[in-house]
Amino acid sequence: MILSYQMVLSLSIIIPTLNSGKVLEKCLFSISIQNYPKNKIEIIVADGGSTDETVDIAKKYGAIILKNFLKTGEAGKAVGLKKATGELVAFIDSDNILPDKNWLNIMATPFADEKILGSEPIEYTYRK
Repeated sequence: MILSYQMVLSLSIIIPTLNSGKVLEKCLFSISIQNYPKNKIEIIVADGGSTDETVDIAKKYGAIILKNFLKTGEAGKAVGLKKATGELVAFIDSDNILPDKNWLNIMATPFADEKILGSEPIEYTYRK
């Protein structure tokens, strides 16, 4: 079952970055084409001080940019989580590409049941 638009929960996507310019565009594009209401998606990029085009790419996709002074991915997730406003939170790495347009719907669907507290994909796609 895919969530109906009446049941759609707001979603904060947190992406920690550090000089991720070579991979971030594909990640954010895959988020931008999701079959999920755009007004329900908040993209947070917790950047560790990139010196490449990472921040410019994130801004192009309307991401909220936060500073991650500790620079690590885990610290970036914590920085993003503190500012997230969504009912759901998705941690997505900057080199991840969502595999199809319904991925967010599929991942959010279990949360229609209030007893569900977390979800993790059990299948990953390998790309060279």
